[in-house]
Amino acid sequence: MVTSKKPSVQAKYFYRRGWTKELDVAFINVRAWQAELGHKQMNPRRPNKIASDYACSAVDVYSETSKPRDLYLRKLDILRQRYTTFRRILDEPGFSWNEATNLVLASKES
Repeated sequence: MVTSKKPSVQAKYFYRRGWTKELDVAFINVRAWQAELGHKQMNPRRPNKIASDYACSAVDVYSETSKPRDLYLRKLDILRQRYTTFRRILDEPGFSWNEATNLVLASKES
């Protein structure tokens, strides 16, 4: 008997409206590339229009769909919040990132 692992409530919320982990990767890569070109995002509440428009268009092409621009901006805000939380965990003593397993490791003292 094969059982499928159900996604958590958080995963359902985070990946709703046809958004996938692959789109996260594509979106982050395009945003990073735009930052390298000098289109940096200094203020999350006032995103860089050039970088945002390019990222939205690139992900639309990648996903072969058209999503509303506000969805991308909300997604960027959520990804930024998750990254901040993730960095806070890794900055604590006793926590580290394992590249091989893509997991956060904690020492026994933590």
